[in-house]
Amino acid sequence: MQIILLFSILLMMSGFTLFITKKFKTDFGASWTYSTFIIISMLYLGALLHILTITVSIIYITGILFFSYYCISWKKNKDLFINSIYTFLSLILCTYISYFLTRKIAIYTAWDDYAFWGVILKELHVYGELLVATDITSILESHRHYTKAAILFQYMITKILPYTETNAIFSNSFLCICFAAVVLRNRITSNILLITLCPGPLFYFPPSSLKTL
Repeated sequence: MQIILLFSILLMMSGFTLFITKKFKTDFGASWTYSTFIIISMLYLGALLHILTITVSIIYITGILFFSYYCISWKKNKDLFINSIYTFLSLILCTYISYFLTRKIAIYTAWDDYAFWGVILKELHVYGELLVATDITSILESHRHYTKAAILFQYMITKILPYTETNAIFSNSFLCICFAAVVLRNRITSNILLITLCPGPLFYFPPSSLKTL
């Protein structure tokens, strides 16, 4: 079920990306990164207005509708799909590799910045909104200068998947993939090379070391 939900997230992201690609004549990979920034901005606005959960639903439905529209009118957008297909397939591959790599070995076992944001994400799921740093239930008092943009994106992903520590850690990896999408091009060979080289550091550490992230 989560595999299907994850694919729906990719379709949602691609809906926004196709819109930006067609509207501004940009590369699909770059548009994917632009879409990520736009979505984070929408989430931040939703958090400030105390409608974060509703905003997640609006973003999800809007992205799916965008994608559905471009699929229905594929004859008019044939060139758009042709110029995007390899980049999209590369993003799917990167996402699922990251997803399956974190299935069994990803868990918070140390207290560091990485685990700190895991707690903030749990706090978001408990209260459904960002808390003021001085709130008695908030742990942000000593970290009031930290930006919360990334954690809002992770909240959206774990709201759809839904929340587990494994999915929380995956959502951070997925955000990195979204930012890295700008380097992908609609050429299968160069994308395969990038996908092969980027996870390289993982092979220099035993899987157990990931448990302390």
